[in-house]
Amino acid sequence: MLFYGKKVWRDLRLRSGRSLLTWAGVAIGVAGIVAITLTSRTLLHAQRQAYQHHSQADITVWVWDADASLVRALEQLPAVSAAERRAVTFSKWRAGGYWMDIELQGVETFADVRVNEMAWLEGHPPERDEIALEVSVKELAPIAVGDTIELRGPEGQIRSLRVSGFTRTPYYPSAGLMRLAVGYLPASAVRPFLGTRGDNRLLIRLQDPRALEAGAAEIRALLERRRVPHGELELRRPEAFTGYRELRTIVRLMAALAGMGLLIGAFLVSNTFAVLVSEQVREIAILKALGATRGTVVRLYLEGGAFFAGTGTLGGIVLGWLVGWQLLRYLGKLLNVEVGMPHLDPLSLGLGCAVGIGVTLPSALVPVWRASRVCVRDALGGYGIRSEGGAMTRAHRPLPIWWWLALREIRRRPTRTIVRVGVTAAAVAAFLSARITEVSLHRAIRDLFHIYAADAWVWFDAPVGARFAAQLRTIPGITEAEGWDVRWAVVGGESVRLWGLPPQTRLYRYELARGRWFLPGEADAAVVSLDLAQRQQIRLGDTLEAEVNGRVRPVGVVGIVRDEAIFGLGDAPTGKLFLPLDTVQQMARSEDRVGVFAVQCIAPDDEHVEQLLAVIERKFRALGPGTEPARTGVEQARDATRIVAGLLYGTVALVALTGAVGIGNIQWLAIWERLREIAVLRALGARRRHLARLFAVEGAICGALAILAALPGGILGGQGLASVIGATLIHVPLTVRAVDLALAAFFAEGLSMLAGVVPAVCSTRWPVGEVLRYE
Repeated sequence: MLFYGKKVWRDLRLRSGRSLLTWAGVAIGVAGIVAITLTSRTLLHAQRQAYQHHSQADITVWVWDADASLVRALEQLPAVSAAERRAVTFSKWRAGGYWMDIELQGVETFADVRVNEMAWLEGHPPERDEIALEVSVKELAPIAVGDTIELRGPEGQIRSLRVSGFTRTPYYPSAGLMRLAVGYLPASAVRPFLGTRGDNRLLIRLQDPRALEAGAAEIRALLERRRVPHGELELRRPEAFTGYRELRTIVRLMAALAGMGLLIGAFLVSNTFAVLVSEQVREIAILKALGATRGTVVRLYLEGGAFFAGTGTLGGIVLGWLVGWQLLRYLGKLLNVEVGMPHLDPLSLGLGCAVGIGVTLPSALVPVWRASRVCVRDALGGYGIRSEGGAMTRAHRPLPIWWWLALREIRRRPTRTIVRVGVTAAAVAAFLSARITEVSLHRAIRDLFHIYAADAWVWFDAPVGARFAAQLRTIPGITEAEGWDVRWAVVGGESVRLWGLPPQTRLYRYELARGRWFLPGEADAAVVSLDLAQRQQIRLGDTLEAEVNGRVRPVGVVGIVRDEAIFGLGDAPTGKLFLPLDTVQQMARSEDRVGVFAVQCIAPDDEHVEQLLAVIERKFRALGPGTEPARTGVEQARDATRIVAGLLYGTVALVALTGAVGIGNIQWLAIWERLREIAVLRALGARRRHLARLFAVEGAICGALAILAALPGGILGGQGLASVIGATLIHVPLTVRAVDLALAAFFAEGLSMLAGVVPAVCSTRWPVGEVLRYE
């Protein structure tokens, strides 16, 4: 046992650079698995904890001019445990820079908040001429307690407010991600925006959160008895919190990319031990000459492999924890979730050990077993410079000498060349897959929102009808306006988005997959989205039963459209049902009220749209207007994909580093076997730049071969990642651009050449005389 320990220590000390590469290869593979597992599990748990907070509202509903008596009546319902009202509106704010969007929440008494409680991180609740901000607003502007911000008032006037404090509210994603700040004020400061003496949002907590539907029915009945104008009740689903789909996508991508990293890690470990045993061929032969059996030789080197596996696994677990912690901090900041210090769970530790030991030792066994078959006579006969079959004159050699030497080496070691090309191709394919996925995702979002011809959305807290669109069209600069009604419905037991649109809509560019759009006078004609039709196997001519607020109406399917548009983080691409606006109003018994107006402007540029929205806010202030440029939805959807893109490129960096270490190990093996050849070239006058050129040419050739394998692999990988995203987010059509293929080719050449040249240049430090005398 002492002999094995001494040999392992000698190998470590004799080739410290190679030992470090070996350890790094194992550690990197383990770190990737640990970081991925730790991040996904910890963040998922933190998200669930945050969005299952004991004070979070189970039901949220928009109302008009709600007073304290309505809250007391709600709290008398058997299903309700607590109810609160708030005055909520949207405006613009700035802190010395440009104007940004803000959601203002007016609270009657901050000390009595029982629903959707906010955690005070700094300062105190706001008083007169003060505002408290959700802490993630610091991502939009560098502000602190005591600073002054400017807020656009209800008449368009500019008010100066002092920042009284910062809160964290786990019900809102990061302001940097959503591009929407959240500010808290006394309710008396927000009601002038609404033009009412009451509030416009009810927050309700139920006695039994599992009885959502029953509680919603009681609340809906109370609002209708009291004839309170209200919108659709928003029910909290703990399993579908804000950002849940994005998080599921991240976890699935992590799992897919972890498999890719594990494959490259297996290549790396196998080649690492190939280097280890190849440079000790003579030692193995001497041991066998002295009577060592094949099993003894295997055990001897596997003891060393176990040392590398153990220490590499331990280092990889620590490194994976550090990487996972940083990734958690980044993702937690984006999703506005306090993750704290992550703890290694048994699954993360188990997978780390399984990769570090369960993959390392079997991968090491293959080269060790092959090396143990070495013939004593051949091993002691020497190697290093071999005849390649005859002299080749310059006339027979059309390429420069460095190209000929590089091609000869590639041909002489085909297995090693295949492995090197495979490792490079895997890293390049990972890069290309990530690039294709990101480009495809951005294009998919752009195409999704192209179906809307509107430049802005306008809604009102006061009930207004579809005819109000004519008043919007009287504003100079607005060319078209349509009233839409968007709410939830149940079709075939599935919750879907019900869209009430004018039959001759001009602001919804529907893309028909089959059938047609409904015509004026077709009250019971329906159009469904393609994803809903595929899930429920709906065909043209089928009759569906659409349920709204407990009322069912049969409708006939006349068309199927492609529409998966989402609006920001957490908005699911649920199936959509399109009906004539009048039909939806009848089903919801909302009289002539509509939920939102789609507005088209003469000039769709950002500045012009913002000016028109400001005019609408001033002109119709008494109705409590809310406005949003259409580009905001696109930007929010794209910002939500930053998490996915960051994960992709972070994993690509890990895979590329692993690939570089693997290629470096292969090159160390090649250099060791060609050590005398390199020394002879140096003795004949070759300088460091000549040797660098030789190995750079080898790298360029291997890089070119890797490109041929990586391009189809990267495209298939991108398609696979797009399928993963499509399973939880949106359908992502594959987009392959020539510039991305060129970037992949540049990446392949750079990785292959750099990883091949560095070991070669390092080898020139060995004295020529010592190398030539070595036996």
